[in-house]
Amino acid sequence: MSLAVSDVLRSRFEEHITPHGVTPEQVLAQVDDVFGEPLLVVATGSVLAGFGRPSSEVDVYVVVPEEVASTLPLMSYQGSARIDVSLFGAGTLTERHRQMTLPW
Repeated sequence: MSLAVSDVLRSRFEEHITPHGVTPEQVLAQVDDVFGEPLLVVATGSVLAGFGRPSSEVDVYVVVPEEVASTLPLMSYQGSARIDVSLFGAGTLTERHRQMTLPW
């Protein structure tokens, strides 16, 4: 990803959470380490895609070393911002990637 695209995404993220009185560090603090220290944390969803609304939640995807029982989002609130954290086990993602790269 180019630096310009990265800057746009960060700007969208910060412009969305700032009116809620939330910092990026506070969003990151919503990520639990019960399944191991996160390997990757990524903000995603409508906010970063550019069509989020003031009431849109912040979607956060987290890759962890241990497998997780469910990928349903864990909802929390920081200030007035809703944050949905979805956990994904590294092994499951690796297997999905392997399957997607197989010939048809």
